[in-house]
Amino acid sequence: MQELNKSKQKDILILEDNPDNMITIKAILKGNYNLWEATNGEEGLKFIEIHKPDLILLDMSLPNISGQEIVSILKADDRTKSIPIIAVTAQAMSGDREMIIGYGCDAYVSKPIDGVFLINEINKWLH
Repeated sequence: MQELNKSKQKDILILEDNPDNMITIKAILKGNYNLWEATNGEEGLKFIEIHKPDLILLDMSLPNISGQEIVSILKADDRTKSIPIIAVTAQAMSGDREMIIGYGCDAYVSKPIDGVFLINEINKWLH
């Protein structure tokens, strides 16, 4: 992984295994944040341990380690529990939002992604 740029922009880790969703999120956020990406839970957890991003955008349906497990690991660790986690997920049935917030995510954005809503949620947690 490349070294983090410690500029004034906030660092956001996008933890997403679908290439199309990754492209969409990066297009929405491009230029406003330092964006980092991981495509599976193991890679994401390693990145978070080393770099401590300012915010995490987390797909809940990841290979190997689920989004729910990642939230549980991060929120149980004093070094990472304060990092805001926004679930970005296709789990959009009745009750899914409440369930995902119950896992420990700080916010919830359903797919397909509404870019304005996503930016508003990020700004709410970063400022």
